[in-house]
Amino acid sequence: MRWLAGLVLSLALVTVGVGWYGVWAWDSDGDVRVAPTTIRLPVDGPPLFPFCLVSAYPQHTFHSPIDLCQPPHDRQERIFVLEYTGQIYSLRKQRQHSAKTLVLDLSNEMCPKSGALGLALHPEFGRAESPNRGYFYVFYVVRRGGQAFDRLSRFELAPGRDVVEPASEVVLIEQQDDHEFHNGGCVRFGPDGFLYISVGDEGGSDDEFRSTQQIDRDLFSGILRIDVDCAGGDRSHPIRRQPKRGRTAHYFIPNDNPFTGTPDVLEEFWAIGLRSPHRFSFDRETGQIWCGDTGQSRREEINRIEKGGNYQWCYREGTRKNVDAWLQEKPASAPGNERGPFLEYGHEDGNGCVMGGCVYRSDRLSELNGKYIFGDSKSGRIWALDISRPDGAGQRELLTQVPADLELISFGDDQDGELYIFARSRREESVNSPGIFRLHRDDRPVSASLPRLLSETGIFRDLHTLEPQPGIVPYTVNVPVWSDGAQKRRWMAVPGDGRSEHPDSDRIVFHKWEPWTFPAGTVFVKHFETPIDDGDPTKLRRLETRVLVRNSEGSVYGVTYKWRDDESDAELLDDALDEKLLIRSADGGHREQIWRYPSRRDCLTCHNALAGHVLGVQTAQMNCAGPRSGGCTTNQIRYLNNSDYLTISTDSVQKLGRCQIYFLPSYAPPDDPHAGLEKRARSYLAANCAYCHQDSWYLDFRYTTDANVFLYATLRDDLGVRGARSIKPGSPEQSLVYLRVNSSDPSHQMPPIGRTTVDPSAARLLNSWISSMQDGEN
Repeated sequence: MRWLAGLVLSLALVTVGVGWYGVWAWDSDGDVRVAPTTIRLPVDGPPLFPFCLVSAYPQHTFHSPIDLCQPPHDRQERIFVLEYTGQIYSLRKQRQHSAKTLVLDLSNEMCPKSGALGLALHPEFGRAESPNRGYFYVFYVVRRGGQAFDRLSRFELAPGRDVVEPASEVVLIEQQDDHEFHNGGCVRFGPDGFLYISVGDEGGSDDEFRSTQQIDRDLFSGILRIDVDCAGGDRSHPIRRQPKRGRTAHYFIPNDNPFTGTPDVLEEFWAIGLRSPHRFSFDRETGQIWCGDTGQSRREEINRIEKGGNYQWCYREGTRKNVDAWLQEKPASAPGNERGPFLEYGHEDGNGCVMGGCVYRSDRLSELNGKYIFGDSKSGRIWALDISRPDGAGQRELLTQVPADLELISFGDDQDGELYIFARSRREESVNSPGIFRLHRDDRPVSASLPRLLSETGIFRDLHTLEPQPGIVPYTVNVPVWSDGAQKRRWMAVPGDGRSEHPDSDRIVFHKWEPWTFPAGTVFVKHFETPIDDGDPTKLRRLETRVLVRNSEGSVYGVTYKWRDDESDAELLDDALDEKLLIRSADGGHREQIWRYPSRRDCLTCHNALAGHVLGVQTAQMNCAGPRSGGCTTNQIRYLNNSDYLTISTDSVQKLGRCQIYFLPSYAPPDDPHAGLEKRARSYLAANCAYCHQDSWYLDFRYTTDANVFLYATLRDDLGVRGARSIKPGSPEQSLVYLRVNSSDPSHQMPPIGRTTVDPSAARLLNSWISSMQDGEN
């Protein structure tokens, strides 16, 4: 029993907590009460962000919503939602319980990896007297005879009908595309009534197909502008030239397009030199076009699109010269006027895929009015950009972050200027989720302030020896995450005595492969010390102690305490911090090493919902001998099982049998001489990468995943390496997983945070594993 073992953690009842079976309590200060100790940390920490995401349509789920439109003249007040998988749905905007109607399904025609990308309703959609009252336009990628084609089509929703006849399709643009990414595909009507379309550079690395900086061959790498009404006269004229690998019809060219009248060009271009302009939008107040252009290896861009602007891809990425591109200087014949980005940012801190958004023009969140809201699909962060500065020196403010089990895929807005955020599940291709979100102020009350000193938390009985208070259990893991060579010690504390009739309130719910589930108030502690003398590894400096708390919402929050130079105590950090450490080298000199202390927000980058929030305390990591009192060791799962820490399910107190424990999975440390090369490599990937990469759309490094899911995968960013794949058997130099693990460049390295140096043992392990594999790619 936990109490008999001296490991009891029970909450003292002072003020009854809501919804916790009579076991839980918060005192007047919001502290977690643990007998015989008080851990002075609130169950629920202060909000991380000023805003949070709430489901816009909680009664509906979506698979991968990517665009949304609201017709201004529609009496039914409908919105139309486009799914990446090719479906268009309609639902009533103001009715919480309205039905979701399937209007059109293009999935049988589509190239599944490229998808349906953009939706626009004619400005006169829904106006009864207009011949355009049922017209809408879709950009999607079709596959025919093994070849992909970018297609812009018009469809018609007949009066009084809820469903579109597929036969109403009229193809405006169809163009051969030799790659599955960088399609662009955003379509928007401007204030001038013309239709604008974004097109990417055809994919690959460094303009692989040489589709940029040209307007005389095909419709790639820019923003197009066309007249779908074929007005003629002073407004527009018929198409004069066809693309070399496509066909266009059923629209005119606006007479004031920037390249109109230039011999032998495709006059549709409004701007050029864009790599992957997935989303652009018009400011509803000024008419200005704002575009997010996804970068390749180093820079992400927000561009203010101007008539005839040349945004310099591929000879520049952001403001940096692209030294890897075939085109490294602006060609003498390049059309248009060079324009740099309004904002650029790098791939540090997990960023790496900008997602263009909208200028917020709703009164609901007045503090955001007039700011450009955009995000990063890779990190999930969402920012507000101040665009009021004419010199482009806009400042961005972090608003919130998409949960890690969701991937940010787009933004949209309605006729009221209200912003919508679109996301899809990272877990399985078939999983639906709420999908469509809106921003709300996070004004939840703070239960208690955080202790400013580690000594004030009540975790340690003796800070000098790091002896924890009774009931705080030490543990270890099979495969630690690399932290620049730092040594770590770990403890955890679980509330209750293991005897409650509700096991999930005071026990860990055990799972063989899935993340374990922990009761609210569970505390995890990790302490970091680093060697400061290469000649004497016993000389250590205390750096930080991190504390992770399971909160009442099923998530976690983390705090970091930085140790003072004299190691008398550790102080709470309010934000991330970089510190230069002076390390004595073996030759008697000194070298500098950067240590990065994480912010509370950084903690959730790894401790995310996708991974169940808690990383190391799971079956394959804990199935090993761990430290116990008196210098003894025993199998940690057996110990937790016998001490009433574990339950098999929420309605059972069944314990694991001895034979069951013997056959449980266990990760192999990188240097385990008794484990095979593949098991050690897969264990490393599962421990160091799978807490983010559980994405069946791209990469899934969980140990149970068939290796074919990630072998040979083509990724969005190939780092400029020709023929690169996620893992290419027999070729470490073309394997992006190895290249990222073996890099300390913040824009390339993986994991993206938590280290500044390369883990040499992991790099050697992955190199050996990949080299040992046979290349079976056709």
